[in-house]
Amino acid sequence: MKVNNISTVNKLKNGEFLTLMNNVIAFYDRNNASNLNLGKRLADLQLAIVDMEEVFQSPLGNDVTPELSAADSKRGKMMRALKLVLDSILLRGVETAKPASSLLNNYLLHGGAWTKLSAPHKTSSIDALRKDWMEKPNLTQAMTTLGLNEWMTILEQHNNDYKELYLLKEESARQNTNIRLKRANIKKLFDELVADTEAHIRLTEDNASYIEIIKKINTMMRSYRFILNGRQGDRKKETAGDMDSVILTES
Repeated sequence: MKVNNISTVNKLKNGEFLTLMNNVIAFYDRNNASNLNLGKRLADLQLAIVDMEEVFQSPLGNDVTPELSAADSKRGKMMRALKLVLDSILLRGVETAKPASSLLNNYLLHGGAWTKLSAPHKTSSIDALRKDWMEKPNLTQAMTTLGLNEWMTILEQHNNDYKELYLLKEESARQNTNIRLKRANIKKLFDELVADTEAHIRLTEDNASYIEIIKKINTMMRSYRFILNGRQGDRKKETAGDMDSVILTES
């Protein structure tokens, strides 16, 4: 007796994959795993599962891309608004035109090509803009004269929010890589456990427990295969658009 549809394992989502593996451990435990001469295999697999769960359940495992995009949009809007304010002051030709001109020239130096800048370059551009406006006396005075201190504070906050989310995304990407590596290790240990179990069925006279475990694993595999076929059917529906029905067949 062998495990069927074993390729199904690689197609499962991470949560499903962990559920399957935890159920596999449970199957062995309920069939007197300690007497099956597979203790080392089971212990290694269980440790690997726990190791992956710690990373998978981490809050950093969540995708922060939408929040990152929103933060980038906020700082972009603030930069555009700041330029519009400076442009409007210059167009009016009032006595505050000179400080506005000084600030606008500095703005154009750092953010003139804003839409063409990469995300990290945008971050450093805002940092450089703020540094100049806060540390160069003539620009600091101009900012105060025009009442733009609060604007700079808000811009700095949006930029800092973006920085924090960017670091979270970088950490999340590293964790996703870790999850892939840990998952591959679990699959390897699972394959070895299954291979040993199948060997015991052939070589062990009292093999009922091994057969029962393989039967239960195959039942799980059929259940997940059905789920995967359902997903494939849903994707076909989305692609076809007007398709009236999709017939699902279980391989």
